[in-house]
Amino acid sequence: MPSFSLRRFSEPETLKAGDPSILVAFLRPFSEYLQRRAFHLPDCATDELDYEHLSRVLLTPDESVPREMVDALYYVHELADEEGMDGLLDLIGDHQSKIEISPDATPADVAMLVWLKDPEILKRQHAKGYAFRPHRFEHFRSRTSGIAPSGDDGLLIPLQDHLDDWFEKRKRGRGCQIFTFESLERLWIVIRHGEPYKREGSIRGGKSASEYFRPEKYDVLIYEPTTGTIAVHAKGVRLIDQYLYSIGVFFFGNSGFFPLKREVTLTPLLKYGADSLSFEDFSNIDDVKLSEITNVRAGLITEVNIKKSKDIFGALAKAGKQLPAFGEYTSAALKFTAKDRSTPGTVTLRPPHIVSYSRNEDREIMEPFLRARGFMPGHPTSA
Repeated sequence: MPSFSLRRFSEPETLKAGDPSILVAFLRPFSEYLQRRAFHLPDCATDELDYEHLSRVLLTPDESVPREMVDALYYVHELADEEGMDGLLDLIGDHQSKIEISPDATPADVAMLVWLKDPEILKRQHAKGYAFRPHRFEHFRSRTSGIAPSGDDGLLIPLQDHLDDWFEKRKRGRGCQIFTFESLERLWIVIRHGEPYKREGSIRGGKSASEYFRPEKYDVLIYEPTTGTIAVHAKGVRLIDQYLYSIGVFFFGNSGFFPLKREVTLTPLLKYGADSLSFEDFSNIDDVKLSEITNVRAGLITEVNIKKSKDIFGALAKAGKQLPAFGEYTSAALKFTAKDRSTPGTVTLRPPHIVSYSRNEDREIMEPFLRARGFMPGHPTSA
C-alpha cells in the first residue's frame, strides 16, 4: 500500500478543536485496528480522548490498517478545511434536514458527519475539486454547436461499465467512477480510474519488502454547448480517443460527434501579426503580448528556432522584420495581464489541440479571447 499523509486532520490541535463525539463515531468502525495500536476509544462520551496518542497512530499507519479506514481518513482529510466545508454545505443544501450540523461545527466535523451519512457525497465533492486543478487541456470541436448533452445520471452506470471494459483491457482495472456537474454554463465530467499497477519499496516488520498497488487517477472533460467544443485533460492519445468516442455515443448518440481535427491554430499570429492580440474589446484584460514562439524547419538537418522576448512583435517592428513565413510554427506563448490579477499569466498554444494555462483560474479570462481571435474554434477572428 502506498504511503499517505494526513497533514491537517492528524494534528492534535485539529483533533481537539472538533466535537469528540463525532470523532469517536467516525473512528468506531475501526476500533479493532486502533486497539491493536494500543489506542482505545472511550465507551462514555464524557471520557477524555488521548489526542496525542491518536495523532501518532494516524500519522504512522502500519501494514494492517484497514483499506476502509484509509479511504475514510483520506477523504475527510482532503475536505477538512474551510473551502472543503463550504463545498460540502453547498452540496448537501437540500439534505440538511437529514444531516444535522451544529452552528459551531469545524470543517473536520462537517466532513466526518457527511461521511457517516453518505460517503458518496464526500467523494463527489472531492472529485469536483479535481475538476478545477488541471492547467493543460486538449480541445476538440463537435460536428454541431449549440447542442446540450442528452446524458443524465441514468447513463452514467452504463458509461462506467463501457469504460471499465476499456480500462480492464489496458491493464488499468475496473471500478471507474464518473461525476458530472454544471458550472459556468458548461458540463464538467470527472472520471476517476486506476492506472497500471506499481511497486514501491517498503519496510514491513523491520524487513525490506515491496508494496503492489494500483494508483488512482482523475481525468477532466469540459463540454461547452455554445461552441460545441470539449476540453480534455487526460494522458495518452488512445485514452483521449476513447473518451471522445464514448461521450459521443452515450451523451449525444453519435460515435463521431467529436471528429479528430485541428482545433488550436497559430494562423492568426502569421496572418494578422500584432493585431491578432488586440484586447481593447475585453474589459477584463489590460495587455497581451507574444513572449515566445517556436519554428521548426525540416530538412537534412532539422532547424528549431525559438524566439523569446517580452514583446516579440514589438521587437520585430523595431528591427523592421516580420515572423518568417517558412517552416512550421509548433508552439506560442502569450503573456497577458488581467485587471483583477496582481501578476501576469501565460497561456501556451501547441497545435493541433493543446492549450496550457500557467494558472487554472486564467482559463475563464483567456479562453473567450482566444476564441474571438481565431486561435480556438467558436468565433471567427475580429482583429
